[in-house]
Amino acid sequence: MPRLLAPLGISRPMWERDPQGLVFGSGGMFLNAPELNRLGLLYLQDGEWEGRQLIPREWVRESTRKQAENGEYGYGYLFWMGEAGSFRADGKYCQYSIVLREQDAVITIMAECREPEKLNRAIFDEIVPKLD
Repeated sequence: MPRLLAPLGISRPMWERDPQGLVFGSGGMFLNAPELNRLGLLYLQDGEWEGRQLIPREWVRESTRKQAENGEYGYGYLFWMGEAGSFRADGKYCQYSIVLREQDAVITIMAECREPEKLNRAIFDEIVPKLD
């Protein structure tokens, strides 16, 4: 909280817990759209927020490049790689914060969809081209 979430203005996020009351840590955090967008902006800005380096720049770059194969684009450290040089934080049922470094943009979507391929296609066919 004090080193990452509080500086981003995220106060007391809710987490999924196991029967012992412990959180998994790498998933299960509930955020609203503005909070999720701030995480995307933090990564777009290489870990810097309002003049403070909250996450080391080297870690941001390392965590958002392909570390493992998963099909066409790859997977980083909790980030999915995507087309147009993008990467995204990907929550349950299509809650995305997509970072597009080349366009200096973040697209954040809170949806409940059962066909993420169609949503991704719409994003990259309809929204991303308008960013150029």
